[in-house]
Amino acid sequence: MHCNSSVLSIPEKLLAFDDYVAPDEVCIVCDGTAVYHPRNPEDNPLYGIVSGHLETFLSRQRERERPVPPFVERELRGFLGCGVWANGFLRVH
Repeated sequence: MHCNSSVLSIPEKLLAFDDYVAPDEVCIVCDGTAVYHPRNPEDNPLYGIVSGHLETFLSRQRERERPVPPFVERELRGFLGCGVWANGFLRVH
């Protein structure tokens, strides 16, 4: 089987899961031209909600004597820092 484009070509019998398909019957091609498109977390609606209300939520929970567990606060703060270029980045080739 020969594939010329960046596609996944799977025979019908593989999709049926009833027969063995030899590896040479499946063609997976990666053309290597993928381009990195950085995301902007500040544009995400969920990010806006969490960043706009996190401190209020945490303080109200403390006032109600029902503080948020430390691991939850850590995860929420980590979410706010994820993908923000000002917090640093790592690019691996």
